[in-house]
Amino acid sequence: MIVKIQTFEPENVAYHIDFYLADETTPLRKHIGFAYVLPIHSNLELADNKHLNRIVPIIGLKHNPLVLLFFFPNY
Repeated sequence: MIVKIQTFEPENVAYHIDFYLADETTPLRKHIGFAYVLPIHSNLELADNKHLNRIVPIIGLKHNPLVLLFFFPNY
């Protein structure tokens, strides 16, 4: 999955990502979890790209971690 978002102020943008499981036998999708990618906190992080990378857990509906999401913004 690749998502490209362009914004003038990346330090003020947070992401809430929902994950769904699709089954070919039914048109309904099942919500299996979510993840939050929080905004960048300082100009120091903006100046150094290695601090922009985030590893966040995908949280299940019972608040258990499912897998890790690797978030590598390209500024």
